[in-house]
Amino acid sequence: MIAPLRRRGSKLSLTDVGVALRLAEEGKSQATIAELLGVNQSNVSRALAAFTDTRTIAKSRLNQAADRVAKDALVASAKAAKRGDAAPALEILDRLDVAPRKHQDGSGGAKVMVVIGQPSVGALPPGLSLEPS
Repeated sequence: MIAPLRRRGSKLSLTDVGVALRLAEEGKSQATIAELLGVNQSNVSRALAAFTDTRTIAKSRLNQAADRVAKDALVASAKAAKRGDAAPALEILDRLDVAPRKHQDGSGGAKVMVVIGQPSVGALPPGLSLEPS
C-alpha cells in the first residue's frame, strides 16, 4: 500500500484529479482512489463528478421535456405573430421541415442546370465539357 501523500480532508491538486480520473477509468473504486491519494472519498467523488460527461443525461432530460418545450414555443410564436412578427413561427416550421425557408436566390438550395444543344455548337457554358477529362 502506498502511504497517503497528505492528511485526510485536504483538497485535490490538478495532478491528483488527473490521477483520480485515470484510476477511475481503470476501474478503481472511489474509496481506493481516496486511500491512495490520502483524501476523503467525498473529495474524489466531487472531482470525478466535475469531469463527468453529462450530455447523455441532458439529452434525456430534453427528450422528456420536448412536448412541453414545443407547446411553449408554439405559444410564444403565436404571441409574436399577433404582434406582427412571423419570424419565430417560420423558424419552427423551417426546423420541422414543414415549410423550409427559401434561399435568397429562390432556389431552395438545390440547383440543376439543363443544357440542350450539341457540344460542337457551343451550347455549354465556358469551362464545362461533356468529354471525360
